[in-house]
Amino acid sequence: MTRQEISCPCEISNLLQRLGTTAEISPFQSVWFLSALLASCCASTGDKLEIYSVTSERNGTVLLALPVVRSSRYGARRADIAGRDYCDISAPVISDSFRSLPSKEQDAAMRSLVNGIEGCDLLRLRNIPQVTNGQSNPLYSVASGTDATTCQYTMHLATQSPEHRPNRSAYKEYEVKYRKLTERSYRFREVLDTPSRLRVIGALLRLREESFRLRGMPIPDAAQAEALYHHLILQDDPHNRLHVLVISNGDGDIVSGAALVGGGNNVNGSLIGISGPEWKRYSPGMVLILKIQDWAREKGFAYLNFGAGDQAYKEKFGALRVPAAHLVLPRSLLGQGYVMAASLRSRMAGKDGATSRSKGALIATRTTAMTAALQMDQAGYLIAL
Repeated sequence: MTRQEISCPCEISNLLQRLGTTAEISPFQSVWFLSALLASCCASTGDKLEIYSVTSERNGTVLLALPVVRSSRYGARRADIAGRDYCDISAPVISDSFRSLPSKEQDAAMRSLVNGIEGCDLLRLRNIPQVTNGQSNPLYSVASGTDATTCQYTMHLATQSPEHRPNRSAYKEYEVKYRKLTERSYRFREVLDTPSRLRVIGALLRLREESFRLRGMPIPDAAQAEALYHHLILQDDPHNRLHVLVISNGDGDIVSGAALVGGGNNVNGSLIGISGPEWKRYSPGMVLILKIQDWAREKGFAYLNFGAGDQAYKEKFGALRVPAAHLVLPRSLLGQGYVMAASLRSRMAGKDGATSRSKGALIATRTTAMTAALQMDQAGYLIAL
């Protein structure tokens, strides 16, 4: 197992190219995303991006790699999955050589990689799905015995075409509401040109900031998030892109909008914004999700990832439950204290590791874009990321 601290995008590209022909399980582990993360978030916080890799004992080829961000918070040294604040997918980058190995050798290589991440107080790999975009996630086999108590929801778009929708009455309801929006000159559209995409991202982040302020919640760092999204937009590559989708009028006034990280055959929710409570009766968040599904299918994506969380509305729109696990490993006494304190807070909050299926229930932990959409509709404004 080897560790390489990354100081420039070319080092990311060179290392991942050594894996040979590979389709990334997730665009969040791509050179495109990691380069933007390095240039924005790591540059502003002083965090370090590292990539751990395992090579074959037979021929020295790189089998798999895992990007990790090292940070220090409140005196504790943490190692987290890269981009954890913007995605719900923890997965390695795997090579064709790794896929050809027997399952026992795959597990051994994966465990070697995880066990080799040391020099920190706490290793946290959150939201590890068993299957990601139709591919088995080898990291899940390492983590599933530790804390397999959560899940993600993914829609296989090919099997959820309009004529096979699981809850047609719900779709009819939101189609009616979209028609009412169009009567007010608001339409769903993809924002394609670079200046407009940059401008809309800023607007969505401001909506998020306002919603947190109204709820008395700690306001996320909008400047850091905007820097990351700007880098993603400005360095699109042939396989990955930040898609910006809105329901807006001709003057650019936004009722709801989303930024989706797309790569290969999958697209993932990353940021969502909804205007004020005056739009609540139009259900703009749920209308947006409906339109995004049709858009993703027309674009040729095979999977739409709704992210972590066991909310009932995801199944209503045809998403399928995928088991997921967390891997939280203390590497020191300080790390053990952190894990014990987190467990105590969870028990005091009455959650005890269980997921909530109540419609629109607010979650104490970070919630992602697709999870937040239903909550936003009911609250009348944004709750996201």
